Amino acid sequence: MDEHTEVTLPADLAEAVRAELAPDEKLLWCAQPRPDLYLRRLLPLALFLALGMAVSAVVFLVLIWHIREPMLTIAFLAAELPGVPLLVLMAVLVRRRGRATAYLVTDRRAAVLIEGLRRGRASFSPAELGELRVKRRPDGSGDVLFPGVTASRKLGGILPGAVGFCALDDVDAAERLLRDLARNGGR
Repeated sequence: MDEHTEVTLPADLAEAVRAELAPDEKLLWCAQPRPDLYLRRLLPLALFLALGMAVSAVVFLVLIWHIREPMLTIAFLAAELPGVPLLVLMAVLVRRRGRATAYLVTDRRAAVLIEGLRRGRASFSPAELGELRVKRRPDGSGDVLFPGVTASRKLGGILPGAVGFCALDDVDAAERLLRDLARNGGR
């Protein structure tokens, strides 16, 4: 890799980055999602599941209180208990996905690489980067999204939500490089 990389990648991901680059392609920047920010993507779904669990808990508790049937207690436990491990498992999988993800900017293109069980690659030409949308947080972190990229380009469905570089520590550095790449057309 090159001296301009921002992060030390895990060995398998670093090898995937090297393999992704053409022999004469120069890596300008490389980063991984920040784990805590990447995990926030799960928050809406987690809140939805937690709300559903809370509503069903209230319904079951009211039924148990009024009917006083022991089998309802077992049904309540069977319905509610799997939800907690499911939320924990989702968090673990999302964090693992973040650690297996690399964002690249080269002298020709931007790319997202995902290693692990569900590998994926997406490469974005300078023309596709014309309409960048930046979500900046007060601490300088954020997301650079590629609104011009169609949903079918989401790494075969591997990237949930918006396409782009999400959960970056330094969103300004990524935005600057991506805008330069889009403006200069990969020259």
